[in-house]
Amino acid sequence: MVLLFDDEFRKTGWSPKCYTVSARPATRFRISFRSLGDPWDRFACVIANGVEVVRAITPFGGELEQEVAVPEALGAALGLGDRVCGVLTTFTEEGWRYRAETLDEVRPRTVPVPLFLMERMTSQRRSIEAVLRQPVYADKLYLYITGHSREEGATRRFRVVADGWRKLFDGTLSWGWTPGQGYVPPRELKVGWFVRSVRIESPDCGDYWVVSAALGTPARQPPPWLAYAPLAAAAFAGSAIVSYLLSRRR
Repeated sequence: MVLLFDDEFRKTGWSPKCYTVSARPATRFRISFRSLGDPWDRFACVIANGVEVVRAITPFGGELEQEVAVPEALGAALGLGDRVCGVLTTFTEEGWRYRAETLDEVRPRTVPVPLFLMERMTSQRRSIEAVLRQPVYADKLYLYITGHSREEGATRRFRVVADGWRKLFDGTLSWGWTPGQGYVPPRELKVGWFVRSVRIESPDCGDYWVVSAALGTPARQPPPWLAYAPLAAAAFAGSAIVSYLLSRRR
């Protein structure tokens, strides 16, 4: 068990408070919130080395303590470095006490590749895209997406597309949380192949949705040339067909 942070958050808004922590990958966490006078429900999260690991919603004031289990790939972010951040969106002087700690230690078979971190989508910014330096094989895409402000109670249509054409998700999402819920689990989208880019888009997502996403990839990656094997095979087949047709005309 490793303490990630135990701190007071006062008028922090969306700004993270960051700490240097030596922690092993984990899948089980304990998060606790205690209002120091702020009466409102607040967004909170734990970020490790550029990956949102835990997302939560506090109650209206009061206290909440919760043990949560996160996907292995997200918890593996703790093993990528020693930077851990907490976010709790209080805008009052009274604020909250916020504590997060790990409850186990794992040797992960999957690791995260970060795509988006607390990006905002609005009616003026209806799509976001992440492009990787090279394709990576991914089993899943983990997506935290919740509606806030005037989007509380709303339902909107979203699409998640890999490499410009592979639809990983196309449907409607609700705002995704209730006050005092605590942990808000990520959506898990099946990928099962190499990915170079991911785009999330909405015809009209209002104001506003907060999006974090990471790919869950094997700790031991297949060779990257496999990403291009289907294209090479298609090109070879096409060339063979053309050669055959030309030979028939002679």
